[in-house]
Amino acid sequence: MSAAQIAIEVFRKALPADEAVIDNRNFHRAMAVLAVLLVATAAVCVRYLQYGLAASDLDTLTGYAPFGAALAYCGWARYQRLYQACALVCWSCLFSVLLKFPLYAAVRVHRPLGDPLLAQMDGALHVDVSGIVALMAHHHGLRLLLNESYAMLMPLVVLASVLTAMRFHFNAAKQLIIGTIFGTLTGSVLFALLPAIGPWSVDHFAPTVLQSQCESLFMTLRTGSMHRIDFDEPGFVCFPSFHVFLAVLGAAAIGSIRPLRIPAIVLTVLICLSTLTTGWHYGADVAGGLILAAVSILAARLFTRFEARLAAQDASSR
Repeated sequence: MSAAQIAIEVFRKALPADEAVIDNRNFHRAMAVLAVLLVATAAVCVRYLQYGLAASDLDTLTGYAPFGAALAYCGWARYQRLYQACALVCWSCLFSVLLKFPLYAAVRVHRPLGDPLLAQMDGALHVDVSGIVALMAHHHGLRLLLNESYAMLMPLVVLASVLTAMRFHFNAAKQLIIGTIFGTLTGSVLFALLPAIGPWSVDHFAPTVLQSQCESLFMTLRTGSMHRIDFDEPGFVCFPSFHVFLAVLGAAAIGSIRPLRIPAIVLTVLICLSTLTTGWHYGADVAGGLILAAVSILAARLFTRFEARLAAQDASSR
């Protein structure tokens, strides 16, 4: 037995078998259809919306190659559960790229800026983002903690995607993928209908360097001029808050791993608070992100239940 096979056997035995191997064929078929549709969206962006792809995008795609290699090896070696786990991680990697294109398409929609409306909604919610930012200036330790928490979103989502799959919590992993797809597509529509820069544009507090870069990117994309998409460039979505939306989905997925449940909830709360204390979002953005996350989780759970019924019907008909 090779060293790689020994390592995989040890890895398999070290993980708890707390979720039986289930038939994921219907899930993979659905993901394949969605991937094709999103590739078509990407083609529309490149062909008709004056977008191109940056050379650095190839580096992003090649960075996912190890997961593809692991998928191929586990399929060849007939490690069924590890094969399914690797497949879920690969889908997560693929959609992390493809789901950017609906957002880039949405920003090209020519709608009036919604910052005044979002500021009015904050007034109704009694949320003063400029006051919160000013208050944080007097609490250096808390501000540092929340600033660092804001940057922890991607590690949280990546850990949620990888850990749930590799711990064989297949339903949690699938619900994270489905929820992310559903929420991103829904959020893209909302963003197209209510585009906005950010609270600094109406509350008149000084934006950070990165916030200024995001505003510049957002306004440039709205002109419809030629732009090369760089997957590493700063975001530009204001409403709803994708930071809040993704943090809640990540915590919901990690919650299936009991020892990590409380840390994930604490980190998610800090991330949600940080969207206000850093001045990135209106209170309305946060509320929209929370509602979007709740609806997306519900949609994902309905999907996995429907998938389970289909698998049961397929099994009974054999």
